Amino acid sequence: NLLAQFNQSKNSDVSPPPPIWMPSKNDLEKALNNHELLLHFQPQVNLNTGLVNRVEALVRWHHPQHGLIYPDKFIPLAEQEGLIDQLTQQVIEMAIWEWQAWWLDNKEMNLSINISANNICNHDFPEYLIRLFHDNGLPASQLSLELTESQLMMQWGTSLDTLTRLRMNGFSLSIDDF
Repeated sequence: NLLAQFNQSKNSDVSPPPPIWMPSKNDLEKALNNHELLLHFQPQVNLNTGLVNRVEALVRWHHPQHGLIYPDKFIPLAEQEGLIDQLTQQVIEMAIWEWQAWWLDNKEMNLSINISANNICNHDFPEYLIRLFHDNGLPASQLSLELTESQLMMQWGTSLDTLTRLRMNGFSLSIDDF
């Protein structure tokens, strides 16, 4: 009886949760145009030295009304709506800007960035990265591009050429969530 009374009083005082907001293509386009994306950097530690030797750039969306939006809410949308190349380019450019500042401050570390299999299927992607690194005087060998195993396997035939061109130009490749 006590549990039943407790549940009745608890349920009567609680309002229903607000509906879950799902972004639209227009929301994401606006976010990209207004530079609402931001990066969080996850340190990766060398277990032999105990020092941070790499950081992984993790994208977040700082929405003006809905706060911090995690990538699981907008990356699939970006892939579906053809916005993933623009999103990835913004992430790479923001990450490189931060990375260059650390190098100038003598904090030498490598950088990892997650990319979509859709990026790998874009034959212009390697040229974009090569040009970006060349124009900024950055060593390609210190960037690791991470793809999830499942994405890579689904796009294996299409992506092999792009992956080869990236490796031949010194970029590191990594399978994430292997």
